[in-house]
Amino acid sequence: MSQVTKISFLPFSKVETDNLKTLLFTARLFVYIALAYFLNGLGTFLYDVHEVVNLYNFEQTWSVIFTNIHQTLLLKKLLWEMLFSAAILATGGILAAIVSFEFKYESKSD
Repeated sequence: MSQVTKISFLPFSKVETDNLKTLLFTARLFVYIALAYFLNGLGTFLYDVHEVVNLYNFEQTWSVIFTNIHQTLLLKKLLWEMLFSAAILATGGILAAIVSFEFKYESKSD
């Protein structure tokens, strides 16, 4: 019989702590901020591409996107938002790792 996997939408749900609860909360908050930032950038990009598709026929869409300076800046904005959200996500992961190390070494010393 297979084991049932419990799905949790709470980031770092298996990380435990007694002393660094605020740091764990901050790490989880960073994950939600990174997700919101990424989805906002992706949604903005898709909306603007949809607007370009409505203005031009589909064959010209990508050439218009890459020749129009506004659309090129939009692609750069999407890239920066993705990189920024990845940096926030990595920071949250580092904070969660600090909390995990603290709990691991604190419990070993008892």
